[in-house]
Amino acid sequence: MDPALWQYVNNPCYLQDINDASSAVVNFDYFPVHIYTLPSINGAQATPQQLFEYFRLNWNQFIDNSVATFTPYQDPVINDGPLWQSSDPTTAMLHLNMAFNGSIIVSQYSATSGKVQMAVKTVRTPLDGEHPVSGTRMWGISPDGTGGYNFYTSGADRVTGIIETVLNTWGDRLPLIESGFEKADRLWTSLQDKMVAFIINNGGYAEKYSQPNFILRPQWDDVDLYLKKQIPLDELKRRIGC
Repeated sequence: MDPALWQYVNNPCYLQDINDASSAVVNFDYFPVHIYTLPSINGAQATPQQLFEYFRLNWNQFIDNSVATFTPYQDPVINDGPLWQSSDPTTAMLHLNMAFNGSIIVSQYSATSGKVQMAVKTVRTPLDGEHPVSGTRMWGISPDGTGGYNFYTSGADRVTGIIETVLNTWGDRLPLIESGFEKADRLWTSLQDKMVAFIINNGGYAEKYSQPNFILRPQWDDVDLYLKKQIPLDELKRRIGC
């Protein structure tokens, strides 16, 4: 059997379900940018779809590369570069180069003239093994109801493995150690800042909201009880302090 094929037989790709992760805490976050005026790209004012596509295809330009970089997934069997570069990247995988490398797969992509949305799920791959978190993240642009737009990223995930969970827990408790969740916060804050700068530098206008993000990290057991319909929403809100 071909060695590359044997690698896949023994280490297949599979989606990492948030229910199967290790951490007792679940991360919910939302990082928005308020776009008042869309920027110009290639000499003309961009549509929301054109702005999103520029961001998607130049991802590393918009994030802190000391935290992570994104590249199309490629190993001896799979090359998702052409699919990622296409007009519909659904099912394309991306490799994340970071402290604990990981892979994600585009699970949903939709685009109209006024709204764009892309979702990814974490996935185990032969190249990267398990992603350090298990869950889903979404990026998009949508109308704000006043003639402008919101650009955002939002995620729901838990730390996958026991070792990563221990490191993440100690990072949250010790001020001199940055936890995995804190690194992710820094990454998505850098996306906000760089998106605002790109829009302003190209003739548009945008800014972060007065409350720049929404981050909630409740106990997974409480969320799980709600998802299983064992407690009502009001009780979940009480437990997590909403």
